[in-house]
Amino acid sequence: MNPRIRWVGIILVICFGLLFLQLNNIQVRQASALSKNPLASSGQVSSIYLPRGVILSADHKILAYSKKTSLGWQRVYPQATARDFGQVTGFFPTAIRRGPPAYGIEAQYYSYLAQHESPINSLNSVLTQHEETDNVILTIPSKLQAEAASLINGKKGAAIVALDPRNGDVLAMDGFPSYNPNPVSSLDFKVANRAWNQLNKSYPDPYVNLASDLGYAPGSTFKPMDTAAIFQYKPGIAAINWPFRPYIKLPDTNALFHNYASESCGGSLAEVLAVSCDTAYAQIGLRLGAKDVVREAEAFGWCQESKKRIPGICATGGTPPPLDLPSSEVVGATLAPLAMLQANPPFLAYSSIGQFDDSTSALSMALVAAGIADNGKIMAPHLMSEIVDSEGNVVRRYHPHLWKQATTAAIARKVRQLMIGPTEGSPWPGTAAGVFSNLQSQGVQVAAKTGTAEAVISSTTKNCATYDWMIAMAPINNGQIPKAVVAVVVPTPNGANACAEATGAGIAGPVIDKMLTDLLQAGY
Repeated sequence: MNPRIRWVGIILVICFGLLFLQLNNIQVRQASALSKNPLASSGQVSSIYLPRGVILSADHKILAYSKKTSLGWQRVYPQATARDFGQVTGFFPTAIRRGPPAYGIEAQYYSYLAQHESPINSLNSVLTQHEETDNVILTIPSKLQAEAASLINGKKGAAIVALDPRNGDVLAMDGFPSYNPNPVSSLDFKVANRAWNQLNKSYPDPYVNLASDLGYAPGSTFKPMDTAAIFQYKPGIAAINWPFRPYIKLPDTNALFHNYASESCGGSLAEVLAVSCDTAYAQIGLRLGAKDVVREAEAFGWCQESKKRIPGICATGGTPPPLDLPSSEVVGATLAPLAMLQANPPFLAYSSIGQFDDSTSALSMALVAAGIADNGKIMAPHLMSEIVDSEGNVVRRYHPHLWKQATTAAIARKVRQLMIGPTEGSPWPGTAAGVFSNLQSQGVQVAAKTGTAEAVISSTTKNCATYDWMIAMAPINNGQIPKAVVAVVVPTPNGANACAEATGAGIAGPVIDKMLTDLLQAGY
């Protein structure tokens, strides 16, 4: 045999032997250790060795990028914007042992942000195909998001959403508490797991988007939908002049239904909406009937609660808003089952003023306002503006599209006009009178609706908690379609006189006034 061939054979045998030993080393000796590795169990073994694309704000501030380190590619969220955008960008949990592979935008556009082969769209690309990442540009300007975050800072459970109703662009979206995504994205197992465990101790869970995932009773912000239902199904109700009363007797019971703070109210439809008269709207709900109240809510994207009460899963009617976040981070607005409301008129009375089993997120209430603002059309809300490759070429661009035709343009205009009443001081003292005085002094007309939902009431201590709401839109001068809508909810914790002192106007009002002012100054 030729000596050279012999040596080649010996070398090949040695190589096969070494390969055999290494395979046994991995599959037998190290099997237990490897199976316990958190990266292996999460299916992300290779992710630390690959970069991801950049996430940018509408004004092209970098919100997330990948940085090469000795441990691998570290996902970095610049400190200047980390907390403001944490619930929107989400995070990429390379090292934590539990949870989904990503949250927020990081999850929704995972396939674009992750390294992938460049698309073949020309003869030249066949020869130049390579591994690349794409960059996601959001609809939210960094200054507006920073303002939204600062306005709800320290208000636990609060959430804010600002939209352009004409195209569904999300212009600001945040909840408190938020979080810094950097520690939980660390490549150091101990740091990442400590941060994850700390996040899981808090309520509400800050690592999901509280503005889209947390539901509260909407209180009187539900009444614009009742008003739309009047014009849609029983327009004769609009002509009723409601008697001034502090309370009414509920059907089929001896129970009394009181106005908020037990005040006496009544009058025309314009007046009872302006002063948010509960006794009048309870009677409006009863006259409409459960079927029409539910049908109108469904038209605005609400639905009935499923029997299993799974957040975001609807039994009939609408579905959770089609926001481009993981479905687990977007909850649907819900009502009690239709049969329950039909069989129990007192439940319908409370549901008609946004109480009982009514539950909605700040996002869903912003969409209700958007439907009234944009002549009955609710455009699909979205966070992604466009996706570009590493050379700046557009890979995907968002195209605005309709989600719901909630009502007719004529009805939307009537409701929008009536919603000016709450912001005016005369002829009745609207519940939001004075809140928008700065904008009104500049000639800007604002339409709004307050809401104060009683969350917890103790019969022994008289303590209670409230969910303090407001939705607003502007400008609406000369019947124009508003450029901006905002929804704000701020929970007020249990307190001796919380239900008498906390109101949507007093608590949510200053927040929404400043946000709306900033939106209009920014050109929306």
